[in-house]
Amino acid sequence: MERLRVNIPLFRWFPTFASKHGLQNVFSQPSLHVQTTLFKVWHLAKGGSVSAIHPPTEDLKLLLQGEPLLATPFLQKSGGE
Repeated sequence: MERLRVNIPLFRWFPTFASKHGLQNVFSQPSLHVQTTLFKVWHLAKGGSVSAIHPPTEDLKLLLQGEPLLATPFLQKSGGE
């Protein structure tokens, strides 16, 4: 397949793209829901919480369908290394 480099204005291309993917009247939406902050609240396994952009280095306690899960956000080296 050969690629063609053609400049197409976004507001002409996007409605066609959206309709092919099942989205109708994309420009009639009142607004976009934009995330205004990157900070998240992380609940630590030892108790307490941290507000940060990146997950803390400690284990996290997450809730999934009401059940607590223990999660380690970063890979940890084994004891032999």
